[in-house]
Amino acid sequence: SNCTDSDIKSNYAVPGKRVKELFLVREPLSRAISVYYFWGELFKMRQFAKRNGRNTLSLDYLDFIDNYLPSQDNLYNSSSVSQRQLTFLLGKSGPSTVVDGHMFKYHGDESTSPPKDLAISFASSPPLRAGMPGPSYSWSAFADSVKEAVAVLESNRMMTLVIERLDESLVAAAHFLGWSLADMVITVPRKSLSSHPKHSQWPPEAVSLLRARLIKTGEYQVYEAAVKKLDERLEVLERQGVAVKREVEMLQMLRNRSTEICGVESYLKVYRLMLQNQGYPTHPANNKLRDVSEELANNGHLFSYNKEILGSFDICGSCEAHALLWNDHKEYAYHKMQGFSLKELLTRYPNIT
Repeated sequence: SNCTDSDIKSNYAVPGKRVKELFLVREPLSRAISVYYFWGELFKMRQFAKRNGRNTLSLDYLDFIDNYLPSQDNLYNSSSVSQRQLTFLLGKSGPSTVVDGHMFKYHGDESTSPPKDLAISFASSPPLRAGMPGPSYSWSAFADSVKEAVAVLESNRMMTLVIERLDESLVAAAHFLGWSLADMVITVPRKSLSSHPKHSQWPPEAVSLLRARLIKTGEYQVYEAAVKKLDERLEVLERQGVAVKREVEMLQMLRNRSTEICGVESYLKVYRLMLQNQGYPTHPANNKLRDVSEELANNGHLFSYNKEILGSFDICGSCEAHALLWNDHKEYAYHKMQGFSLKELLTRYPNIT
């Protein structure tokens, strides 16, 4: 690895256009459906903990349940449930028993769509609120109103990242933040907690109602403003000679190759040892919420950084991506990853040794 070399310099900064804040948006209907399943599973977890006791649960779990799933009672009074039991329960389908959460009723099974009556009930009053704790209106993360949020997004204060166009967003962010494309590489993608049905599988009447509510509350207005700003920034880059499509391909190849490298235990342990030598403690929550594969958690690759989980693979990915972009010879790296032979590479790039 060459990740500590000082000659990795970025030529990505767009003069006068650097931003200091990131704002990640998701298509509102998809986000609302995910809110239903994510919070519904937490309601189910809390109900399970109430029924089986809390003494053996970790403080991380208990704090999360108490802070985000408030109730008028406190009935965790036995020791018959373990953290692993709750971890297994979260994100798993269970009995089709309706769970009455404090925000909405959940039908109890993340692998199926809710019945029409529960879907319409949720759609009629989505549990979004201004401010924290969440789930929150997207605009309330940085503004006091939809109008103010749109004005901010139309300015150059924030870098808007759009989930549905994430690779384009990351390429734009690299330029406008003045970072290297390698800084945008994330390896070993964290596991999704849910593979729940999409809105296309929900009762159509509920979907129409939910979309109307999200339009009325300004969620689509904010999302569309963020998408528009991303398009404008990509157009600026294209006018300045940046081949956005090529850089998206480059980012994808860097991510794929770095993930391949950083998924090998014999290689990844180098980064684990580096973090250990720097004094980072092992994260006490272990594999919190089944966030990554059990193998990575069991092999000691999760560390504590500002009370959050930092994986050795998180460090590995960007470092190895920088090494692949050695000395900023982007075209060389691009063709190398495309499988060009050594002879072809030396013919194209005679000054690279």
